[in-house]
Amino acid sequence: MREIRTSGSMSGDGKRSGDLASTRAHPRLYSWLVAYRWTKSLDTDSGASWASPTQRTACLNCDYGPSDFDIRHRFVSSTVWDIPLGRGKRFLSSLNRLADLAAGGWSLSAITTFQTGPWGNIFGSNATGDSGLNAHRGDCDLIGHNSIYAPGDLRSNGILWLNPANFGNPATGFFGNCGRGVFGGPGLNNWDIGALKDFRVSERLRVEFRSEFFNAFNHAQFDLPSTGAVGTGSQVNNPGFGRITSAERPRVIQFGLKIYY
Repeated sequence: MREIRTSGSMSGDGKRSGDLASTRAHPRLYSWLVAYRWTKSLDTDSGASWASPTQRTACLNCDYGPSDFDIRHRFVSSTVWDIPLGRGKRFLSSLNRLADLAAGGWSLSAITTFQTGPWGNIFGSNATGDSGLNAHRGDCDLIGHNSIYAPGDLRSNGILWLNPANFGNPATGFFGNCGRGVFGGPGLNNWDIGALKDFRVSERLRVEFRSEFFNAFNHAQFDLPSTGAVGTGSQVNNPGFGRITSAERPRVIQFGLKIYY
């Protein structure tokens, strides 16, 4: 069985999305679901779920940009494979009871997720003396828009995500020229894998053993970099600026045993 579904939506509040999903299944053998979503959500304030409130409530349109929760691309694949080995299966169906307890009844599952990261903001000092500011944006593109991100790989450049030379504080009497959501944060690359063994002890008694590996390959899932303080002066002089300081959970392994009777 194979099924492909598509959908799309557009709303007046600045949100657009498109979905593509495909399902394929074989009775008593495997099932596979693949889904991709593209979204673009724009607003003036996302409630500080990731980034910040508006810079100035008297100018909401000044903060019109990507929503804090806007994940532009997301791909998810879910697979369950019933391994066809053992009694009653396609291969080795004539195994004796003892051998079947070891080789039969296995199934594997995996959920794979790839997605782009959330959007982040650049903060600086309040150079205007305006007490009505909720947040203070910094200056961007000091050396060019194509120099937002730090060169090199995170694992070789000291986990530096942003290029500090491209950001600074606004001049006295001016607002920072950084818009809202000016850079994209690290994305997600995650694999959750499970193995299940089904033991048929008798006609009425069945035992299920399950092992699950979350973030199975222990891939570092980095959070947004630190942008809370540019420092003083026109150039960034905060050594922590633009640097990744936290990540999501590492690999987690758990085991379970379930008895059916």
